[in-house]
Amino acid sequence: MDEKQKQAGPKSSVARERLAANVSLLRSQRGKNIRQAALEIGIAYSYMYGIEHPAIGKNPSMEMLDRLAAYFEVDVSTLFL
Repeated sequence: MDEKQKQAGPKSSVARERLAANVSLLRSQRGKNIRQAALEIGIAYSYMYGIEHPAIGKNPSMEMLDRLAAYFEVDVSTLFL
C-alpha cells in the first residue's frame, strides 16, 4: 500500500461515517424508516441500509448522492457536514 492509499483510507472512512449519520438523521426527521425512504427514492432497501451502515455498504455513486440530496432537499455537501 502506498502513501496515498494510506492517507485515503481514514478520510474516506470519516466521510462515509458522516454520510451515514446525516442520511439517518435526515430520514428520521422525515419520520421515515429505511424501507419507506428507499421506496420513495426508488432504490433497494439493502442499498439504503448499506448507505446508513458504512461497514457493510459500498460507496454511493455521485448520481446516488444527487438523488439523496434531492430527496432530502439539501445540497450534496450537506450530506457530509
